[in-house]
Amino acid sequence: MNGPSSLIAMLHRLSPRERTLVSAALALVLITGLIYGVMMPGMAAARSAANRNADATENLGAARSLSASLSQAKAATTLDTLRQSAEANGLAIVEASANADGVMMRVRSQGPASILAWLANSRGTAVMRTIAIEPDPSGGVVGSIQYTGVTP
Repeated sequence: MNGPSSLIAMLHRLSPRERTLVSAALALVLITGLIYGVMMPGMAAARSAANRNADATENLGAARSLSASLSQAKAATTLDTLRQSAEANGLAIVEASANADGVMMRVRSQGPASILAWLANSRGTAVMRTIAIEPDPSGGVVGSIQYTGVTP
């Protein structure tokens, strides 16, 4: 027996009715193999992709929500840290607020040197976006500082 030629010779020895039955059986095996070997895995992959996409969309929403709440918590923590360090440096806090964009503080002092010294000491707590030091009508100066983000 030498492989395919012996199978073909065996098929030719069968009667026409037997050849029809063998051909039908081979066709059924081939169709079943195509269905279970090609179509079913493809359909399962498509369903799996849709499920993974739905899970990723849900996880992205949860991550964005968590990111926003963490950003607000970090801003509040930064505000508390900055407030404590300003008071420790002898500055009077005029206004302080935190939101998702960052922290805004206004402090009063006798002169700009103490505000600048405090800013130098609190460097690394948050990233300063803007700073303005202006004379205060009641005496001294007022520093307005806008922070954005929180350094790790």
